[in-house]
Amino acid sequence: MARMTDEEAGAETTLKFIVGITFVLIGGFLFLYVHKLKRDCTEQTEGTVDNSFATLTKGSYSAPYPLFTYKVNDLKYFIASNPQFKPREGSKVMVFYDPQNPKKHYVAESIIMKLAGMVGALVVIFGIAILLSIFIDFNSIINKEVQ
Repeated sequence: MARMTDEEAGAETTLKFIVGITFVLIGGFLFLYVHKLKRDCTEQTEGTVDNSFATLTKGSYSAPYPLFTYKVNDLKYFIASNPQFKPREGSKVMVFYDPQNPKKHYVAESIIMKLAGMVGALVVIFGIAILLSIFIDFNSIINKEVQ
């Protein structure tokens, strides 16, 4: 296998650095967003599956989103759920909301909330692994030059 030139090695290191930092930033944002949402949404109430649906259309794709409703201080709020979630009308869900801003909420049973924090942490770890590979590459180059 041909040895890389210094320019090629530099380009590879730069690419690894950009990808690593991007993974750390995106994963960190996702993890912190979920953590902050769970920290802020301390109050809970019962939500009910409504019989109506919201529709999201993107190009030729259209998906019905089941609607949940929940009440805080006699004000009714609506949540458009995941289209893959097929709840029965009238079924109950636990909704956590921010007492300072009841529109800010999450549904306890949401698989997205359960996975988002974990995926964010894994993306951060993967980004750190990429950045560590740069350090290991530099370390091996320095050790070769010393010998």
